[in-house]
Amino acid sequence: MGRPARAVRADRLLVYGPNPRFTQQQKDGQASFAKSEWKRAMEQYLQLRDSGCFNDSPNGVGYDEQMQLLGQGKALGAVHVLSAVQSALNSAPQGTTFSMTPFPATDSAEATYLPVSVGIVYGVNAKAKNPALARKFMQFLASPEGQALYATESGSSPALSSPAFQPDALQRPVLEAVENGRSTLYPDQGWPGPKVQQEHLTSIQELFNGTTDVPTLLGRMDQAFEEAK
Repeated sequence: MGRPARAVRADRLLVYGPNPRFTQQQKDGQASFAKSEWKRAMEQYLQLRDSGCFNDSPNGVGYDEQMQLLGQGKALGAVHVLSAVQSALNSAPQGTTFSMTPFPATDSAEATYLPVSVGIVYGVNAKAKNPALARKFMQFLASPEGQALYATESGSSPALSSPAFQPDALQRPVLEAVENGRSTLYPDQGWPGPKVQQEHLTSIQELFNGTTDVPTLLGRMDQAFEEAK
């Protein structure tokens, strides 16, 4: 398995899948990281570490090296987003194929959710030299044909329904999870500011290095959340 670039997706499956209102409850003072299934998710993360699921010195492995390890067959898999597969293919022998599946946090397929999020978002510069043409291009991107073309070329899936889009074997599990109500947003999409995610990523690295523990990590995240509100 590749480096833990972000927390293993257990928090999405144990927290936000069953309770999509969790972040709002945090904002209302009715929930916290420390007193939720985030604790269980972080403990599972340590179980993966202690079981030897990650490569040596994972905190020192950058994105490009991670994709090279995956593409060259030196890593069994990586916890990542759909569009990252193209980067792995760039380092893979011709004819290499990959598969994608939701990362489970329990033994139940019915309780497994796939985290999804809008990727790149486009807008028109207020000082654009040709705003009418720019808006026309934006309208094309939002059309079923434009979505299908962009998703195909970028190796992702369209954010809106597009009959013109034909998913491949990698994209199909993502769309099926969305269609079947087994998807959930990445939690940082609703967090009150970037400071929470920064604390999250920093603390995860310290947890993996053994320089902090789960209660301390979650306490720091709760503090960052409160400060960002």
